[in-house]
Amino acid sequence: MVDVSQHVIPNSTEFCYLDCKVAFENLTNQEKLYSYFLSQACWYGGQIVLYQVSRVIRIICELFSFVLFTDWVWKKVVMSFV
Repeated sequence: MVDVSQHVIPNSTEFCYLDCKVAFENLTNQEKLYSYFLSQACWYGGQIVLYQVSRVIRIICELFSFVLFTDWVWKKVVMSFV
């Protein structure tokens, strides 16, 4: 039998806030656009690779995306930039 505890992160696990606001603000507009489109390419490229592995992965990824982008922790992180 598989020990599931090795694959579960406890809810009490803390995360570190990476403050990159100052560094990002010092970029030129061209560099900001480059970083934005690079992040978009990474996100969609990763999804393409997962979809090629299994058709079921698409549903799982969409479920995780929904949970992550509506979770209170994610909202807290996003609101810290506002």
